[in-house]
Amino acid sequence: MRKHFAKTSACAVLAMALPFTSLPSYAFSLDDLGGIVKEVTGDNEQAQATSPLVSALTDQVKGLSGEQALGGAGALLALAQNNLGGEQQNELGKLIPGMDNLMSAIPGGLGDTIKNMDTVKSVCNMIGIDPALVAQLAPVACSSLASKARVKAC
Repeated sequence: MRKHFAKTSACAVLAMALPFTSLPSYAFSLDDLGGIVKEVTGDNEQAQATSPLVSALTDQVKGLSGEQALGGAGALLALAQNNLGGEQQNELGKLIPGMDNLMSAIPGGLGDTIKNMDTVKSVCNMIGIDPALVAQLAPVACSSLASKARVKAC
C-alpha cells in the first residue's frame, strides 16, 4: 500500500506541474551563470543510453537532444524529490533506475533549488531546451513514470 502511495504521489507532483508548463520563466540566464552548462558530461552519456525516462523524452519530444533530455528529466525528478517526504523519496528512487545520474545532470548543483515549475523552466533554459519543448517534458515524464509504476495516470 505504501509503495502504491509513493508512486502515485510522485505522479501527483509531476501532474501538479502540468498546468504551469506554459508560464514564462525569468529566474536565470546563461549570461549570469557563465559556463555552467558544460557540466553535463561524463557519466551522463551512460545515463542517456540506459535511462528509459531519457529514451521516452528523446523519442516523444522532437528536437530534444540526449543531454537536454537528461537535464530535463533530472529537473523534473528534482521537482518531485523536493516535494515528497523522505519515505516517498526513497520509493521514487527505487522506481527510477539511475535517478542519481539523472539528477546529477542538473547544471551547477541547482537540484535542491527546484521547488516549482518556474525553476524547472529556468534549468531547462540553461541547458538549451527551447521553451516550447519544456511544456512537453512533464506529460511525457508523467506517462513514463505512470507506466513504470503501473498506475493509470499521473
